[in-house]
Amino acid sequence: MGELDSAVAGRRALRALLVCVLLSMAWNGTWFTVEGEGVYVEGLEREPTIWVNYTVDASEEVIEMEITNATPLLHYMNQRESITEPTPMESRCETGCVDRTRDVLALTFALLVLLQVLSIFNPNRSLNWASSGAMVSAGLLLMILIPIASFADFGTDGEDSTGGGFTSGDRDAALASEFAHHETSSELDLTLDGLEVEFRSAGYDLGLIAEENRSAAAETPPADDDAWIAFEGRMTASWGDGILPFLCVPLVWWMLREPSEDEGADQQPSPEESEAEE
Repeated sequence: MGELDSAVAGRRALRALLVCVLLSMAWNGTWFTVEGEGVYVEGLEREPTIWVNYTVDASEEVIEMEITNATPLLHYMNQRESITEPTPMESRCETGCVDRTRDVLALTFALLVLLQVLSIFNPNRSLNWASSGAMVSAGLLLMILIPIASFADFGTDGEDSTGGGFTSGDRDAALASEFAHHETSSELDLTLDGLEVEFRSAGYDLGLIAEENRSAAAETPPADDDAWIAFEGRMTASWGDGILPFLCVPLVWWMLREPSEDEGADQQPSPEESEAEE
């Protein structure tokens, strides 16, 4: 019995150590690689396209942007008249949706580590259920809510700017409030690689319409489509190298699970075997 107890205790310690190592690797790895494409599909010549690329991890998000066929886009922005004073786009979360979700994830990871350490000294069914609940919560935060939060911070809903986050850094970009008969739509999908969001924004840019005709255009769509602008964007958040270590935690739990009472009984020698050894 002493050898069995010692083996079980060693298994608990090894399991806790491996889980802590895997969680540390997940925290310090790259969670998502985000790629985006935004295109002016109507109203501008040669469909100017804005490309974005950035990664999301435990510390920051650094966004890189590139524009192809930029000349028609620059001509459009210089041609239009700004109706309202542009203001910096603000996230719907006070300190950024990704930052707030990241803080909750950090607490969940810390709780998982604490539960694993406690399971070394006092394993019970309550700790197992608590560990499972914390694991599920961390999985939802890391694999679903973090990318959704990054989309929200980027502004892909197009409510503030007609180009969503793709044009948020341009002071001459058209605001949604400057469009008449503005239409927006968005769709979020879960793929094998991660999450993908698509959105469309379209309407009549009042900045392209003479000031004396803007009130009429706001009430009734203009007869011509010279001021009609349509923008479509797509962003994909692909799971990074920090996701795999996290997914290995349940595998470690299963491989180093404690033997059940029946398995423990099978490992104990039978009375006949004990007498034979004597």
